[in-house]
Amino acid sequence: MDELFYKKVENVLSDIENYARYGAVFYDFEGKSRPMFGGAFCRLCAACVEGAKMSGQCLQNAKSASYQAWLRGEAYTFKCWLGLYGIIVPVCSEPDGDRIDGAIEIGGLFPEGAFQRSTYQIMATLNKLDPSGRISGLVSAFQGTEEMGQMDFRSFGEFMKEAVCSSGLLDPGRFSLNAEIWSQQNRISGRAEDLRAISMDKERVICFLALEMAKASDSGDERILRRRIDEFLGATTAESSGNLEALRSSMLVALAMMRMHRARRGGATPAQLSDFSLEVENLSKESGAEQLCLKFQKMLLSQPESAKVARTETLRKILHFIGTRFHEDMKVEDVASYAGASASTVMHRLRDETGMSFSEHLNATRMKEAKRLLAYTDLSVGEIAGKCGFADQSYFSKVFLKHISMTPREFRRMLVKGSSLQ
Repeated sequence: MDELFYKKVENVLSDIENYARYGAVFYDFEGKSRPMFGGAFCRLCAACVEGAKMSGQCLQNAKSASYQAWLRGEAYTFKCWLGLYGIIVPVCSEPDGDRIDGAIEIGGLFPEGAFQRSTYQIMATLNKLDPSGRISGLVSAFQGTEEMGQMDFRSFGEFMKEAVCSSGLLDPGRFSLNAEIWSQQNRISGRAEDLRAISMDKERVICFLALEMAKASDSGDERILRRRIDEFLGATTAESSGNLEALRSSMLVALAMMRMHRARRGGATPAQLSDFSLEVENLSKESGAEQLCLKFQKMLLSQPESAKVARTETLRKILHFIGTRFHEDMKVEDVASYAGASASTVMHRLRDETGMSFSEHLNATRMKEAKRLLAYTDLSVGEIAGKCGFADQSYFSKVFLKHISMTPREFRRMLVKGSSLQ
């Protein structure tokens, strides 16, 4: 740690004091410097941090709490050995590294409702450590202290984190990554507990969850997909029991099932199907289970957009084929062949987009053209029926009546009558 490093620390301590009205302290875990105090740092905390009897406990508290902050990727609120509350953020002399060299802490805080009961306990503890009463006398400094709500703890912590990161004392990218991992691990640990209560064969459950994940990915609903990913990862981490290769193998099986599901539904392009080898390579690079789980999640969450593009292109082809060739004797298999999809996919896409079945949408398209021809041409009803894809005029009239609530001739007479009145 050089002079520039300590100058950054001083600036952060000053910024925190200006923002929070509370002073802060910097702990050097390597022992190369004494604690550095901000001007408004709690006097009792300062006496403890530098006191011969209590400094070791304060330092150990700071190390433990800063490690928790590092794991969580956020400022960490803790209760010290004496009963006071603090907010702490780790500091790294090499911000892109993994080693915590120190921490910056706001101390001497009280949450709402804790002041009265805490001060009595603090006095009793200090009198045991220092019968002379010199240190316990500093408790009087708390009389002007305001209790803090959860929002205050949170906002002070956010400011501390931003101040430390922006100063270059902590890598914000790495800290945010830790926050993502912590959040995900908390979610999937709960899912793992749910799985342990299920008596079914665990491998079968995992395959079922992989298929559910595939369906969620195909739907494009990110909220559902996130839930399915958590369920799958909870099941696989519980079943793998810490075996990294078993966890990785389960993920690869899931990816293969998702590709198979998408290919069967006609929703995957050849390029997407060929990406499987790249995904395998990406997963093989991770050497930790937590990082592997996060990479798997990000890999799947990046796919709905490409899947959406593929679905949009398939739908465009379906609508184009029907819109330009409705006059032909058309079957759903013909549309599927043109769109490069299955007949089931064609029917699902049309239903999702238009709310109509294949035959309903085809007839609606034909009726639109029939109305145009009846209004703007002198073609007979039989000729119009043929141009709209109906081999039988009577069936054409029946379908027209169902859609328009009048026969083709009645529709044409209505138009002629309407134009003569103008």
